[in-house]
Amino acid sequence: MTIASVRQPGDQRTMVPPIPQGLHPKLIVSPSKAFKGLFTKMRDVKTTPEDFAFYAKRAMRLLAEDAIAELQTSLITIQTPCVDQFEGTAVVDKNQICAVSIVRAGDSLLEAVRECLPGVPVGKILIQRDEESPGKEAKLFYAKMPPGVKDMTIILCDPMLAT
Repeated sequence: MTIASVRQPGDQRTMVPPIPQGLHPKLIVSPSKAFKGLFTKMRDVKTTPEDFAFYAKRAMRLLAEDAIAELQTSLITIQTPCVDQFEGTAVVDKNQICAVSIVRAGDSLLEAVRECLPGVPVGKILIQRDEESPGKEAKLFYAKMPPGVKDMTIILCDPMLAT
């Protein structure tokens, strides 16, 4: 078992938990140390509904920013007020990205993605577990995608905020 950083003697910082083995090879687990504190606040019985919404929105923003940071970028050079040239990066083309929300819970994460990428194309999926089937497989009830979605990079918005 490994952890993401090394703790020095007397260091009280929150550690990033180890990443479980056997997950999908393209799955990226967010490295933010902020989640432990946010989940603590969200799960506390003393947290008010207003505070829960505040902390949940912060968690959604972190997830959105981490997902966007994984997108393909291109190198660009810009001029700044202080320096003649700055070498940076930009998302290749937000019209080649589609944020797809799993209706209901995914809409909160979709909102955070749209705040970070205004104008990004959006798709919606409504799926539910089939309680009648022995394996309780997912059953598709609705899907609406923008034209050309098959050629887009998908940001799947489906947060699992469970205790």
